[in-house]
Amino acid sequence: MPGDKVEKGIVLNKIIDNSNKVVGPVLIQQGHPNLEKISSEEHGIFQPGANNLIDKIIKVISHTKQFLCVSSFLIQDSSIIDEIRKCYERGVRVYILTAAETQLSNPNEEDDSPLEKRKSNFRDMLNNLSSHALIHTGDDLHAKFIISDPKTNPKAIVFTSNLTLRALTENIELAIELSGKFEVEELFKQFLYGFWKAAKREVNSSNKELSAVNQHPEFVDLAYTPQRIKWTLGNQLLIKDLLGKMIESAESYISISTWTIDMEHPIAMQLIKKASEGVKVILFTRPHSANKEFTITLIKNGGTVYCHKLLHAKSLIVDGKQGLIMTANISKLGLDEGFETAVILCHDQINVLNKIHNEWKHGCQYRSEKTIILGDIKVPWINITENFEELPKPGVKDIDLGQVTAKKLRDYFDEKIEDYLPDNNQKNVNDKQINYTINLLPPRLPTHLANPKIEEKNDLEIYTTNNGKYICVKNREHMSNAEDLSKKINAKIVLCDK
Repeated sequence: MPGDKVEKGIVLNKIIDNSNKVVGPVLIQQGHPNLEKISSEEHGIFQPGANNLIDKIIKVISHTKQFLCVSSFLIQDSSIIDEIRKCYERGVRVYILTAAETQLSNPNEEDDSPLEKRKSNFRDMLNNLSSHALIHTGDDLHAKFIISDPKTNPKAIVFTSNLTLRALTENIELAIELSGKFEVEELFKQFLYGFWKAAKREVNSSNKELSAVNQHPEFVDLAYTPQRIKWTLGNQLLIKDLLGKMIESAESYISISTWTIDMEHPIAMQLIKKASEGVKVILFTRPHSANKEFTITLIKNGGTVYCHKLLHAKSLIVDGKQGLIMTANISKLGLDEGFETAVILCHDQINVLNKIHNEWKHGCQYRSEKTIILGDIKVPWINITENFEELPKPGVKDIDLGQVTAKKLRDYFDEKIEDYLPDNNQKNVNDKQINYTINLLPPRLPTHLANPKIEEKNDLEIYTTNNGKYICVKNREHMSNAEDLSKKINAKIVLCDK
């Protein structure tokens, strides 16, 4: 009855069926990821789990006799700090290279805590270590390694993790132990250059203040080409050069892991080019918007992406014949400007890293799909064309839009719902079905009209006010006449009150 419509409006329903919609690229959650629980050690390569890397680092420090070199973006693990203290108390000379002071201004890759917390962490590090070591700092010192007695009993470990408890026990990281005289010597030369040349400030052991580093007159000149250790340092972009050559030589597959990859970097574009040429490119990274553009582009060009929120390891394998572990991300800061380290792997180590990468394929939380039918997704997923937020498996969503006044009285009589759905109801849809409900009300005369002029024409009431003209109709039968008149006198059609 028309009277019922006046009082209650019309309850309309619309079902949007997206079950056959093709979406992509996307990341689909895998079965039961356990990557963070995998721990391995073979041929000098470590995949940290539990405390095995912490134990290995502490063992190297505890056996140091003469002097110890430590390079890490962050140093916060208490057990390692305690072992460094013991080292000093045995008469060992300790040298530390860190970028921790950058926490005073900008969040870094592991610590996005508030400014005051970052300041507190930095002060704690100074209080804990400055009396037991000579500490030099700089803005872009990102390499991570320790060196023990490089001249007498050389030992070293290069790792992708910072020296924090979270990084050493929770993150997905890699580490490699070095014991050969020449490879440790190469790493030691990088440390000396970084400590005396790249570092800009020195910590005063008495007042914990920072002052400019006085360049050591005997710092090592790096005007030579190391064999196994490669670095980003000053104008020597050895890691970038090596990555470029390795990727260019790929014929079958490239498997790479990184925390961040910048789409605009030449190495990133080289990876895309190889994928487009038919080389199988596999990327392991974190599911983060910082990697969105590259991730989408790689998948569209035939690459495969595996993601884990704790993945921080940086490594590369090409055709199972070449491999390296590095501290650098695929970015300008990592490959063109920073202080980074990479280790070229031997044949046995490449096989170990290949095995680890294969384990990651099953253990990562997400795997990419170039395209997929929305209704076929049965698990949580990430629509990376939008953002990197995890979505529940596509289901049925009920949306009640409440009471909405029709823009035109014709819409009310025709029970038209389409024009009153959200503008994006067909865009960025992540549900396989949406059930919309709306209570459509008819447009009416404005309340409290001030002395309107009222006239009748063809059984229609015309209201003329300071705000415009209105044609008042009683039912659908009058709509055609009202619409014709509305065009002539530029009036809005409304439904008469009871």
